[in-house]
Amino acid sequence: MALDWVNFHHLLYFRAVAREGGVVKAARRLHVSPPTVSAQLKQLESQLGAPLFLRTGRSLVLTDLGHTVLRYADGVFDLGEELKAAVRLGEDPQPTRFTVTVAALAPLGIMMGMPFPMGLRVVQHLDQTILPWAWGVNAVTTTLGSVLCVLASMYSGFSLTLLAAAVIYFVGLLSIKPLLTQSVTDKESGEVVAEEVVADAAYSN
Repeated sequence: MALDWVNFHHLLYFRAVAREGGVVKAARRLHVSPPTVSAQLKQLESQLGAPLFLRTGRSLVLTDLGHTVLRYADGVFDLGEELKAAVRLGEDPQPTRFTVTVAALAPLGIMMGMPFPMGLRVVQHLDQTILPWAWGVNAVTTTLGSVLCVLASMYSGFSLTLLAAAVIYFVGLLSIKPLLTQSVTDKESGEVVAEEVVADAAYSN
């Protein structure tokens, strides 16, 4: 592989083909002819020394290298959009993006953090001796989850990773809901029994 420099036109055409799923659709989007797109794509593959797509029927599917190149291409053109915004506004858009991101993720983070304390409540009701193990499991899964989220974001994108995490948390919440309901029911039953015992004792006296 002899990659001394990167032609951004090659990346632009490749990205369009990857997004549209075919050369003809990419050419229509870019307002050029299909042979032009094919030529640019072949030049990029020749420069990289490996194919970026595999043909399956009438569609083009990214190879492993294609996924890697697409991830970097997205980053390159995202930075290009940030550059244009910075020039247009005359300021760095990063602080604004950071503020908006925090404001958007904070409510979701609170909701996604609820299953663990609710699960601890159930564990404490069922068997207090395994409560330290629950904390240990939480520490391990939190650490592994953080690493896996970073890797998944790099490979599949932040939006898809966030959606997958939300689904996993929702399934976890549903799984402990019956136990939580049983825990509340048992607690109420225990309170009723305690009231009856107190009432009987008062009557006896």
